[in-house]
Amino acid sequence: MRKLSASAAVAASGLLVSSASAGVFQDVFRAIDLLSTPSGAPVLLTGDGTRVNGARAGRVRILPDELGNGYSLEFDRTFGQDSQGRPETFDLGPVDLTLAGDTQLTAGYTDRGFLIGNVDLAVNALNYNFRARSGAQNTTITGRLDVTNNLEINQFGFYNLNVNATNSGSTVTVDGVIQEGFSDSDFAIGPINIQGNIFIDGLAALLAGLGVDTSGLADLFPRSPIDQITAAIEQQLLKDDVATSLSRVEGFATATSSDLGLDDLGVVAGLDLAANPTIVPEPSGLLLLAGGAMLLIRRR
Repeated sequence: MRKLSASAAVAASGLLVSSASAGVFQDVFRAIDLLSTPSGAPVLLTGDGTRVNGARAGRVRILPDELGNGYSLEFDRTFGQDSQGRPETFDLGPVDLTLAGDTQLTAGYTDRGFLIGNVDLAVNALNYNFRARSGAQNTTITGRLDVTNNLEINQFGFYNLNVNATNSGSTVTVDGVIQEGFSDSDFAIGPINIQGNIFIDGLAALLAGLGVDTSGLADLFPRSPIDQITAAIEQQLLKDDVATSLSRVEGFATATSSDLGLDDLGVVAGLDLAANPTIVPEPSGLLLLAGGAMLLIRRR
């Protein structure tokens, strides 16, 4: 009798877990489906299941992989003007975001005697305009984003991650009573190729959180994905900040020497500009500091 009760309890718990998992996946799919739906009206349905409103289009579907014995999720979304030429703007309360460009995501798994999961993300010429307006202080960030990411992972936890992203033509404009200014904020990440194991990464993070020395595990995969990606961002942002700041100092020195009638402004009032350039903080530098703070919190 006890064995029957235990078996019934196990079966019931299994059904509850399965139902909960199914509910989670349904919620995730609804969220993706909502994101793939073009904003505004009217939204028309084409023969392949794509929903269209002017230049805006979107589609999401799950397809079985007959050869690979698996499934794949396909997500396509094009942001742009509606049928009347209005830009696609998302009102987020105190801020709004306008997008124009293509995004595509493919995620799935196959079981050809060896389980393999993969995620491919492509963002093609996605133009964005982010505005934060309070009246007293306004900020506008514009630019173009191109991203190509690929992640492949097998049943043993080994993964291969490729990251390549560029943010071009990006500017930050600040206008208000507190501060005014304009700055470029371009950056590039990659191409970066990262290999590792999620189980070893998870174990190392758990042990590090308990205060255990994880240098032995770290030697298996010396650098984590977040470390490599963060290092690439830091290198690009620092390079942009230093180059911009030095160019500003050089321009100041040239203009000042011309005004004073000097051939070379090597030293002005005892200040050697070449040896002691004043680095002017850029918005990208502030972003770098914020990223460092986030990494510190993550590691703790």
